[in-house]
Amino acid sequence: ALAMVQDPRPSGSYYAKRFMSALGSPNVYTHGAACYESRESGIKQVIGANSWTSDVANAQMTIFIGRSYADGLRPSALMAMEKAHEAGSHIVLVDPRFTNSQKFADEWVPITPGTDLAFVLALCQVVTTEDLYDADYVAANSVGFDEFRESIAQYTPRWAAEKTGIDETTIKRLAHQMAQAAPACSIESGWRGPSGCQYKNSGELARAVACFNALLGVYNQKGGAFLYPSVSAGKLDEGKFPSPPKPQVAQVGSDEFPLAVDGSALAAVKAASEGSVKGFFFYNSNMVGGYSNPSYLAQVV
Repeated sequence: ALAMVQDPRPSGSYYAKRFMSALGSPNVYTHGAACYESRESGIKQVIGANSWTSDVANAQMTIFIGRSYADGLRPSALMAMEKAHEAGSHIVLVDPRFTNSQKFADEWVPITPGTDLAFVLALCQVVTTEDLYDADYVAANSVGFDEFRESIAQYTPRWAAEKTGIDETTIKRLAHQMAQAAPACSIESGWRGPSGCQYKNSGELARAVACFNALLGVYNQKGGAFLYPSVSAGKLDEGKFPSPPKPQVAQVGSDEFPLAVDGSALAAVKAASEGSVKGFFFYNSNMVGGYSNPSYLAQVV
């Protein structure tokens, strides 16, 4: 009947689960429901990893969808964009907003909010129907490519132009430019924006972006998209600090959201409103103050 919602910094990633296991509860959640849950869950379904890091500094071309390095979060990412800009890399910002990252970009492509999936599907359609994809890479690393190509044949640049507000010539050009730059290119994975959790189709957008990068064979290539292994803090001395037994009950929300990488903290809130979850811990995460629908959260939590 207890739940924890935390921002999984190294301490939270390890000790939060250990602490809650000691209390007999499997209900450990992250702030992902308000940030990245759709992105990481969608990407993991496609490539088995939660995300990738675009090698922007060494890329010939990078497309950013709803993400602005210059408006936060990591100084090192902005430095990589600056380095790429100075080296002549082609940087494209697909975003309804004219952000501060424009200083380091070559072009801004305004898009109708919520239609990013249509844009990426059209990019996939161009590179598959015109045989611009990396056939050897796809043959060696994918399952179901023929079905994928057949299913996206309908998503033409003209179709996408009507939904996105981006003219079909621009969509075709960007697809061709990315294919020419491959494998030293990628669509950056995004953050809280359109692929993170903002729209009902955010998970599908994340899946489509992962597929597009795979079509060009950019994973683990210089200038492409790196898949880093997870890092562990190591094990404690079991003699001094024996591991608590894992709870034998399922996490609240696991049946309702089976594909969610970190589970759904909002499912725990719903359970609290119904009386089955009776207490919350918050660590590095202000759920009531920072998540959507704060009046409802304040009433329940």
